[in-house]
Amino acid sequence: MSDAETPIRFELSINGNHIATGGVKNGVIDAHVLGATRTTSGLPNLTRKSEEVGTNYDHMVVELGGVDGDDFVLWIKEEPVKIGDEIVVRILGPGSVDAPNYRRSQKEITADAAAREAGLRELDENLDRASLDLLGCLNSSAEEFSASMHRYQHAASQLISALTKACGESAGDVAEELDNRRNEAHDATRGFRRHLLAYRKSKELATSDGSAT
Repeated sequence: MSDAETPIRFELSINGNHIATGGVKNGVIDAHVLGATRTTSGLPNLTRKSEEVGTNYDHMVVELGGVDGDDFVLWIKEEPVKIGDEIVVRILGPGSVDAPNYRRSQKEITADAAAREAGLRELDENLDRASLDLLGCLNSSAEEFSASMHRYQHAASQLISALTKACGESAGDVAEELDNRRNEAHDATRGFRRHLLAYRKSKELATSDGSAT
């Protein structure tokens, strides 16, 4: 950008080290610090649920970005910081800026979000099908049940991995959904095993009663 294109600039430095200088021709420039505690699952707690609030801000980052016309731009995304760090943002007049590390139009962001949502929906449907398949295998052999359990766990793992990957882009909602899905997967696995053991125990009792008579 030329000097005339960048009327106001933000220069970010951490502990005396220059990080980036950003500015936009027509839009918004923003520099902020984000601090969050972690949930029991290890994810940043961005859901603001009181029962999950911790005591230490151990997830702290600095970001420098903005909106340039129709484009979303980032010079710095989630730069880690810690207690005691000195973060300085100098407001500068016209001049040159660093090239953004990230630039996406609103149209591209919307398309990416739609594709990501469609992919998550497909993985969610795969997990539902695997769950039904597992329920249908309660009366099957141990080998068939084990294979079905493996398919279920694989489907759950794929969904959890996809949610984890998406977490950085919409951490608040996805972190909560990830916790819910992980708990559902664990609960379902334990539940299926309990049902199987109970069914096989009842079948053994019925067989032994028939033999006794």
